[in-house]
Amino acid sequence: MKIKFYLMLFFTVILLQGCAGKIKTVAAPSLMQKVDYDGMVISDKKHSVNLANYTEFKHIKEKIIFNLIIKNRGQDSFKVSNENITVQFKNKNEDLAPINLEIQPLDDFMIDLENDYFDAETRIIYRIFDDIESTLNLIHKIKAQINSNNSNSGKKPKQSYQNQIDRMINKARKNYKPGKSDKADKAYLADKAYKAYLRSKPKGSDQGQSGNEAMRIDQLKNIAKNFNARFDIRIDDLEETIRIYEQFRVIVPPLVFKPQEVTPGSTVTGLIIYDIEDIDEKAEGEFNAVISIDGEEHRFKFSRSR
Repeated sequence: MKIKFYLMLFFTVILLQGCAGKIKTVAAPSLMQKVDYDGMVISDKKHSVNLANYTEFKHIKEKIIFNLIIKNRGQDSFKVSNENITVQFKNKNEDLAPINLEIQPLDDFMIDLENDYFDAETRIIYRIFDDIESTLNLIHKIKAQINSNNSNSGKKPKQSYQNQIDRMINKARKNYKPGKSDKADKAYLADKAYKAYLRSKPKGSDQGQSGNEAMRIDQLKNIAKNFNARFDIRIDDLEETIRIYEQFRVIVPPLVFKPQEVTPGSTVTGLIIYDIEDIDEKAEGEFNAVISIDGEEHRFKFSRSR
């Protein structure tokens, strides 16, 4: 029990250390503002303006995205557009000048969204390839041990189970190449090729083998079983990433903020997107947003820190 406890403590410390350096952006409301359970900062004056840091895009890079909600509580209509919204990043290092951000056009954002999600899909594929490579190297090592034992005992090496695994992994590697439109199909081809060994080995075919050889054959079975489980998880991850991107590709354009008229009693909402590639990824500071509507200003602050 003590060993289990210390292991849990060790991995908890490692996890906390890994999270310690990650930059996060959180709301820093004023005393006159409220924050709801979703992190939406509420600014109530004559009109109501709400602003939240939007973080639903898991794989998007070099962006700060806000969800904006405006409610007209007056008797007259007013218009809102990009000119009514300003966002500035003020670095914690006071020697650096503040950076005024500009709203990114929707078309540019959709290109970045596609590229970032494609990069995420490619990273999953590369992890699969790395796993195939390391598994293949381990299989070769065990095969060499079996062949060495057979050579020392005068027995002729058999073309058996480990050779089938070898062929299936090579076939998977050959068929499974990163593509942009049919990644999932190629992944399934690789998965199908690899799983074929499960059906190819007759029951009882290990009979008559030496104890050491039978033990190593069991090692190969366990290697294949564990690899197959990891492979399935990564294929699921790949499919999920592709599915989410396809959803975003359809639903994001209508969600992005557009210039419009806000009539009395109505509420408008939209995402405002900023490219922050000019801000160092490790920089700490604050985003200061000002929403100006119908002669009043609503100010928001979001702290960026570790």
